[in-house]
Amino acid sequence: MDRIMQSLRRKSRLKQLQLVVTNVVVVLMMYWVCYMTSVATVRGVQLIQNKRDRKILRLIQESDVHCKTELRVNRQIFNIICEMLKEIGSLTRTKNVSLDEIVTMFLYTLAHHKNNRSIAHFFIRSGETVSRQFNLCRRAILKLHEDLLYKPTPILEECEDERWKPFKNCLEALDGTYINVTIHPQGCGKYRTRKCTVAMNVLGVCAPNMQFIYVLPGWKGSAHDVRVLRKALTRPNGFRVPRDDVEEENMSNDDSDNDSDDEVEYVTTIATSDRWTNYRNTLTQDLFNAWRTRVRQGT
Repeated sequence: MDRIMQSLRRKSRLKQLQLVVTNVVVVLMMYWVCYMTSVATVRGVQLIQNKRDRKILRLIQESDVHCKTELRVNRQIFNIICEMLKEIGSLTRTKNVSLDEIVTMFLYTLAHHKNNRSIAHFFIRSGETVSRQFNLCRRAILKLHEDLLYKPTPILEECEDERWKPFKNCLEALDGTYINVTIHPQGCGKYRTRKCTVAMNVLGVCAPNMQFIYVLPGWKGSAHDVRVLRKALTRPNGFRVPRDDVEEENMSNDDSDNDSDDEVEYVTTIATSDRWTNYRNTLTQDLFNAWRTRVRQGT
């Protein structure tokens, strides 16, 4: 009887020992699987990050030609944009996205008319990350308008530039241009221009030194230039054109400036008039006469 009891106890102990060993082995296997999974995940993240970093470095550091082809700016201008966005636009890097990558994604989107999914696939990012960083960069870009948009100065009477001296008191020159866009096929009709291209009508105003003063994008390509100009003059914080001619005392570089913006009357409507036509014809005739005089004196 004692032998039977001892054998039963021995078998019970063996079963308990086997159970303990089995549990230890299962725990060790689970730990090993978790460890290998974490290592593989970290390694995969590192590989993706390295691939992303190499792609960004190739875009912005390989050469000026490649950078201008892909981002429409050279490396120097790209660095200037990053510094201005950081100092003036208060754009900073995040935990996982660098400042160079944010600006690169923004410029690449504008340069190639890519949608959110294409940019996310190209830069190996989620669509939510691309959308959020694009909007942050866009808000920072808008903060640069006071530094990027040139404040016009009238052409002085003593101007010696042959191209501009006939335009006394002129502040700027404006014109419309078409910029190609990618639109859903159902909405292409309104954006189709008279040249059968899908584009938007953009109003641009430049100073004589070719620096932008005012830009109004977003109008459909089928919109007439007069309609775009009228909207630019009437919208809040729009294009402001002084109604009266600039006086000589205001054209000088005098530090005393007693006139405020509220006292200046600006053009807000466009009316049909022959004033510009007559001025253009007179100016054309004067330029032709001056050219003919120079030709005769030269011969």
